[in-house]
Amino acid sequence: YLGVSKVNLAYQRYITAQTGCGHVMMTLRELNQLAITVTEQYTSPAATAWRCQTKDAIVQLIHETVAVLRDERHSAALARNVGHRTGVGIDLSSKIGTRGSVQGARVITSGSDDPMVLVHSLRSHLYTESDRVCRKNDETGEVKIELFERCKMIDQLHEFTVSYRNLLRLASSPLP
Repeated sequence: YLGVSKVNLAYQRYITAQTGCGHVMMTLRELNQLAITVTEQYTSPAATAWRCQTKDAIVQLIHETVAVLRDERHSAALARNVGHRTGVGIDLSSKIGTRGSVQGARVITSGSDDPMVLVHSLRSHLYTESDRVCRKNDETGEVKIELFERCKMIDQLHEFTVSYRNLLRLASSPLP
């Protein structure tokens, strides 16, 4: 009975982790697609650079999430809200220069291995930088991103944080 019980618990844990990882990746994919769809009418170099920054930040977020979930001790520390290890973030400033220059563009980097730091930067990037980059242009008739569209992108990021915290809790809980 004990052996069967352990196998069932391990299988349930595996299925929960698989579902959680799928949901994390799905929400980030949806966020990227939403950012592209909402801003596809903007053809300026600044808008193109904004989309590239958003994509690069999402890719970095995926890498940091996977790295945290692979490190059992670090995920347990983050789940308990203990300090962070210092890590290496991807510097997006080099990518901005190759895809279009943007004066005063914010660079999204993470100084720690906690993806929540990057989530905060990405949230700010999605909300404030989208307004600066995608504003009304009297010559072309382009209009800024609607408030509900920006809020939808922020909601997708919130869904990611909920799924990430669930995975973090799962990764940090001891095996029975």
